[in-house]
Amino acid sequence: MRQSGVSHAVEVVVVDNDPEGSARGVVAEFATGHPFRVSYFGCIRVGVSAARNAAIDWASSASLLVFIDDDEWADDRWLCTLLSCPRQNPIGVVQGAVRTLIPEGGPDWAADAAGPFRSRSVTEARLLRTAFAGNVLIDLARLRDEGFRFDDRFGRVGGEDTEFFARLSHAGWTIVAAPDAVVYEDVPLERQTLAWVWHRHFRSAATWVVVEREILQSPGWRVRRAASALRDVAGSAWSACRWGLGRSAVHKALATELAAKAAGTLCAMCGIVSDRYAPDS
Repeated sequence: MRQSGVSHAVEVVVVDNDPEGSARGVVAEFATGHPFRVSYFGCIRVGVSAARNAAIDWASSASLLVFIDDDEWADDRWLCTLLSCPRQNPIGVVQGAVRTLIPEGGPDWAADAAGPFRSRSVTEARLLRTAFAGNVLIDLARLRDEGFRFDDRFGRVGGEDTEFFARLSHAGWTIVAAPDAVVYEDVPLERQTLAWVWHRHFRSAATWVVVEREILQSPGWRVRRAASALRDVAGSAWSACRWGLGRSAVHKALATELAAKAAGTLCAMCGIVSDRYAPDS
């Protein structure tokens, strides 16, 4: 987190939503000698939505808020680049890029650039429909004025950032890509499995159904989602055939990804997974 070229007053806040406060000692050690002020905040509520909302509350006097995930790290010009990105007026959201790094020791398909762990990199400065919270800047003053919060229904299952930024976009916020503001993330070996790929993409597809149904409410969304699911089924079958014909194992992983997307879409459209988005008790 050593950052150069930053002229803004910066405070680093680590939100720990482990009820045991397991990160407190790590944060205290990290704060020693750090050029920025580093604070620890214990969030007793479980779930990533609660943690993100706690960060919004903690930064009550700030004008801008930047999210970076706990499994990511940034190069030394990341924050400067994110803060200096040309932003349209009014300021809304700036989305940086996330480059995925695959440690050695996992299956060959995990490291394939075309596989399920391909980087979530925005490649050009352009407007986006939504964003992900792993590397993003938000106009916090405007956010407070308009009262947006992360939805607790997604706190345990994920997808809270997709839904949140889709709501902002639908409300007229501008989301701009900043491809040169880069952070990096490792994919640990325990995630390099087909089961994890299935869960991740099933959840992502189901979230998009919620976004289209509850936020965009655009005519014909059911037809578009159903057509998307059918394309995913066809793509999954094609990838499975290529794998069965002796091609690279990455086709098996891609077949899993596309099948999960189709299943997530169709299940969410039928309401089968709706209970997974119930608020935490």
